[in-house]
Amino acid sequence: MMKWIKRSVLGLILVGMGISIIVLYSYTRVLHNASKEVFKNQTYSSIMNQEYAMLLEKEGKYTYVVMTDSEKALLDQANTKNKFKPYSSETGKISTTQAMTIKKDNILYHLVSKKEDKDIPFLVQYQEENGTLKTLKVDAYQDKLSQELGIPSFHFHQLKD
Repeated sequence: MMKWIKRSVLGLILVGMGISIIVLYSYTRVLHNASKEVFKNQTYSSIMNQEYAMLLEKEGKYTYVVMTDSEKALLDQANTKNKFKPYSSETGKISTTQAMTIKKDNILYHLVSKKEDKDIPFLVQYQEENGTLKTLKVDAYQDKLSQELGIPSFHFHQLKD
C-alpha cells in the first residue's frame, strides 16, 4: 500500500513537471516569435529604442538607461509644444551613442529636428521646472558643441532598408 502511494505521488509529480515544461516551452516560443516580429524591422527597432534611451551622467561616468514613463511624457510634451520631432524618426539616422538624450547636472540635452530643417540635428537643452521641461537653448548640433558642453558627441549612421 505504501509503495503504491509513493509511486502515485512520484508519478503525479513527474506528470506535473512534464506539463510545466511544455507550458514553459510554449510560452518562450510565443515570446520569441513576438520579439522577432518587433525587431524584424531594423529601422523600427533601432529608432524606437533610441528615442527614449538616455545617457545619464553620475560622478563623471555615463550609464545607459531607458526613460521612465513620466520622463517620456515630459519630453513628448516639450517637443510637441516647441514643434520639434525626434531626430532619429524623422531622418532614419541613428546615433552611435545609442541614445538621443543625455542628462547631465539636471539638464536634458536632446536631439531633435525642426519641421523646416528636417535633415539638420538640433540640440535642445531642457531643464525641469514645475513639472514641465523649460527650453533653455536650441542650437544646430555640431561636435564642437558637445565638447563645449562636456557631453559625449553624437555621430550618425543612416540605416539601410
